[in-house]
Amino acid sequence: MSKSLNLNVSLVIAVIIIVLSCKQNGDTTTSATIIDEGLPAADGCGWMMRIDNDLYSPTNLPDQYKKNNKKVDITYKTLLGEYQCGIAANLKYPRIEIKTIQNEQDK
Repeated sequence: MSKSLNLNVSLVIAVIIIVLSCKQNGDTTTSATIIDEGLPAADGCGWMMRIDNDLYSPTNLPDQYKKNNKKVDITYKTLLGEYQCGIAANLKYPRIEIKTIQNEQDK
């Protein structure tokens, strides 16, 4: 094989390895909107994140991002179990752990 063909094959293999290794850790990167669903003590659900029209409960949302309707980019991992809130409504949402977060406009 020629040197350029060897280089192209090596690059394709490297890209495949990188893509597969990123997917194996279970992290997802996406845009999200932070939503204030009211105080849990007053039967609310606290700070939530809307991702693709679904609500999630972040377990570690930093205080500086706790602003209603704030747009952010996050990398997160879905956790086992559900977050239960709204005693009267008995609501349940998937829990997520934020790995990285930044303002959407800071891209």
